[in-house]
Amino acid sequence: MKIAICDDEVAVSEVTKSLLQQWAIHQSISLSVHCYENGDALILAQKSECFDLIFLDVLMPLLNGIDTAKELRRQNQNVPIIFLTSSPEFAVESYSVGAYFYQLKPIWEESFFRLMDAVLGRKLLFHLENGAVLESAGSLDDLAGQLMQYSNFFRPHRSFLVNMEYILSLIHI
Repeated sequence: MKIAICDDEVAVSEVTKSLLQQWAIHQSISLSVHCYENGDALILAQKSECFDLIFLDVLMPLLNGIDTAKELRRQNQNVPIIFLTSSPEFAVESYSVGAYFYQLKPIWEESFFRLMDAVLGRKLLFHLENGAVLESAGSLDDLAGQLMQYSNFFRPHRSFLVNMEYILSLIHI
């Protein structure tokens, strides 16, 4: 999972990154976090990177967060954008660019974890034999419940469901 943080205050980016890392450990999820100090750098990065989630400040020098989000949306309509800002006055405008959420700083661990669970907890990724990855909304618990009647599906972890027909070998470590 790739996550971008765009905030002109490096200390805020570091706190957000730390919260993301703690959440990932709690959820047994692997992620990489990329920090950017301005919207232009993030826009340039998104041309070659495919982010699963973007945290974006509103008040930044050069290109503000709303204008950054408009340009990001031209490149990718689907990536969830969470505004993490100290300024309440842009909340309504943030939703005009398809923001998933508008969160005021500072954010506490408990509310951050709930937010992360909400934004990423309903996304299913299907990794196909040919290397393609399909994305769908839903609950892995619901999908597992529907597929567990078939003996070839195995759930080794709460975050994974495996079709054993496609396992070539198992290595015991």
